[in-house]
Amino acid sequence: MELRNYMELVVEKSINELLPKSGACDCEKCRLDIMSLALNNLKSQYIVTETGALYAKLRDFDFQHNVDVTAAVVNAIQKVKDRPQH
Repeated sequence: MELRNYMELVVEKSINELLPKSGACDCEKCRLDIMSLALNNLKSQYIVTETGALYAKLRDFDFQHNVDVTAAVVNAIQKVKDRPQH
């Protein structure tokens, strides 16, 4: 198993759900800017084992975790929408 940052997957999923509804640009540059801004405001969570992946997936059911991810992504989308770098 490779080393992966589980939060990258969670944030990417959230971006895919929220970005189309936001009216913000969805070009690759803006998506990467949104992802980096959101990830910089969330705690990293690296996974190297299947057991670690299972524990990480359990966090998906934690209400506060979901609120934190959504808030970070929404804030990042708004910042990039206000000042796109493309």
